[in-house]
Amino acid sequence: MIMELPDLYFNDLFENTSDLIYYVSGSGVIEKVNPVWLSTLGYKYDEVRGKSVYEFVSPEELSVFKAYREKIFFESITPGNAKDRKADPYPF
Repeated sequence: MIMELPDLYFNDLFENTSDLIYYVSGSGVIEKVNPVWLSTLGYKYDEVRGKSVYEFVSPEELSVFKAYREKIFFESITPGNAKDRKADPYPF
């Protein structure tokens, strides 16, 4: 199987970043996690794939996390507009 160039870049980033990354379905099921996620949290891939993401959120933050996901998936979120700030041409 030959991967397209953007897929190769994304896969390389997913596999080799130092950040924890996971894919979660709209219903909250973990589909994929990167190696750093596994090593940092101490799980094996088979222990997390297919499980609810809520099982892996600390109890203290569970309600906030659920509310955040619901807002993303069920509310219409309009991106805001921001004007970029230019560098001051005369800093002194």
